[in-house]
Order: sequence, then C-alpha cells, then structure tokens
Amino acid sequence: NSWEKVREPLPQFADSEYVPWESGIYPKYKGESQPRETAFVTEIIKRNRLRKLIDFAVGGGVEMSNILNVLKREGYDIDVAEANEVDPAFIEQAKRKFTEEGHDVQIHRADWNNLENAQPPYDKQFDFGFLLGSSLTYVGGNTREENKAAQKAVLKNFARQIEKNGSILLDTRDYDYIASIVNLPIDELKEKFTFEPNVYYQGAQKEITVLPVFIDETRICLHYYDVEDKKWGLLELYRVY
Repeated sequence: NSWEKVREPLPQFADSEYVPWESGIYPKYKGESQPRETAFVTEIIKRNRLRKLIDFAVGGGVEMSNILNVLKREGYDIDVAEANEVDPAFIEQAKRKFTEEGHDVQIHRADWNNLENAQPPYDKQFDFGFLLGSSLTYVGGNTREENKAAQKAVLKNFARQIEKNGSILLDTRDYDYIASIVNLPIDELKEKFTFEPNVYYQGAQKEITVLPVFIDETRICLHYYDVEDKKWGLLELYRVY
C-alpha cells in the first residue's frame, strides 16, 4: 500500500462508512481495562509510595478510573489525580467516566508541546506520570531524526511536570515487527497482528479488526474496521525509536 492510498478503506471493506476514530471506533475497541493492566500500574504506585498522579493521555478515562478504583479498594490514599487531553471527544468521554465512578479528576486541555498553556493551567508537580496506549506515537516529523527530536521534546515537557525523583511510565508498539508483516495477505496479517498476551485494547481483532496498512521509517497508518456495524476509521501515526 502507498501513503496516498491510506485514507481509503481496503477493497474488502469498501462498503464501510468512515467515522472519527476517537468517537466512532475507540469506545468499542478499547473496552474495559483488564485486572492485570490495572494491577501493573497500581503495583508501581504502591511500591514506590507515589501519591500525586497525572495521566498525560487520558483518552476516555478508562485506565485512570480503574487505577483509582483499585487504589481506593485497597485502602491506598493519593493526594491528587489529574489528567491531560487535547481531543474534545475524549475529554467528554473522560468527564462522564469520572462522574460515573465518583472520581475527582481535573482534566487539563493542552497539546503536549504547549503544556504551559493548558486550560485550566497546571499549578503543581506530580510524582508519577503515565502515558499509556502507545500514545507517544502521535508525535513526529518528516524524517526519522525529526521523529526522535519531536518525541524527545515532548518527554522533556512531561518531565517538567514531574517532581525530582518522580517517575514517568510509557509504552510503545514494536514497529520493527509491524514492518516485517505489513505486506502479508490480509488473513495472515490479521492473525499475526494480534494483541495477545497484551493488556490493552481488548476489542482488537474481536469487535474491531485492526490492520497496519502502511509503514516506513517515519510514519505508520493503522486501519480499524467495525465489521458488524460497517464502519471504519484510521490513525496516521509516527514511529517511535
């Protein structure tokens, strides 16, 4: 596939309607966090006695909400929980989630390159920040070196929000593996591009079919197909090095 073609559905899904990924794909694709996902993060928090939390990519609020639920259930008190998000659809999803679960989480709307202009503004530092769901892949440039520079700059911005001796947790996809399978026939590609044993995105290859359709040294494009409802969306992303 070529980059010029990534904004078109694959021929097998030509009758699918395009929908925005954030509102039309993500809720069904993400599902609910699994216990082992939440436990992985809460164990880090408890083991290191971290009490001021910031989710730099809160999305729909699922991870943060479940983390707070587990900590509360286990009797672990935190001082503050805040979140950052730039997408209005995600902000509304997260607000609803936090309200439903009874969590007091302030959401700052800001681009990662302009955290100093967040609304509402940041007025404190945190001892633990996390960036889950391979979110750093949203940042990049036109070359491999520009990707690295842009991602490094964002991580520096995150670090400014973290106290001395604090921690940041992030995850990323295996882009070398994706590059090795991207040209396989669709059935084989679907089989090999799985998320097991992975704790994120439980809808992947179940309710939602996810296919990498393009990757080079700089960019990657993923297609998401909701076969039952005949909808599709895409993400144009950047490789992380």
